[in-house]
Amino acid sequence: KRFDGVAAGRLPRPLRAFRLGAALLDRGIQVPRAWLAVAGKDGVGFVVSEQVPGQDLYRFSAGGRGGSYARLEPRSRHLLLEALGRFLRGMHDEEIRHRDLKALNLVVATDPLRFWITDLDGARLARGPIPLGRRARDLARLDASLDATRADRLRVLDAYLRVHPRIEADKRTFLDTVARHVAQKRGPSGRPH
Repeated sequence: KRFDGVAAGRLPRPLRAFRLGAALLDRGIQVPRAWLAVAGKDGVGFVVSEQVPGQDLYRFSAGGRGGSYARLEPRSRHLLLEALGRFLRGMHDEEIRHRDLKALNLVVATDPLRFWITDLDGARLARGPIPLGRRARDLARLDASLDATRADRLRVLDAYLRVHPRIEADKRTFLDTVARHVAQKRGPSGRPH
């Protein structure tokens, strides 16, 4: 991945992504292993990382338009969506937030079923448990970018919530919060912007 310039006094983005990738791997979150990060004095640079098997979740989910997702049997599809919900919950429970968590930034492989976060530029290590609102915003970004039915998108959220109940809010409140953020992400046309 190539990065543009950096604000004065900050660590260049390629170096931050390199460090963050190592920290996420230490916490058991799947990301491509970075081999090299280079940045000039102006902060322009790049990160070279391993190529992971699979396809980005946006192309994979391509709805009824012939994407790999459409060719899955219903049971396999449900297992994939539930695994995605658990993966995202694990990321948040490890105190990792991601303001740009969208389908293009996740890679899925089906044999065996695994997910990777491939763009770490919007990811951050939190300094404690991630609040409900922040979790909802992260999930809304993904929900707005996922090309799947409403029932399938709800299956992801349901699996996210079924992991041990560390969230101190009822399910309805959480889903309402996600829905409000999704509406903001999609805009009046219903299409992501």
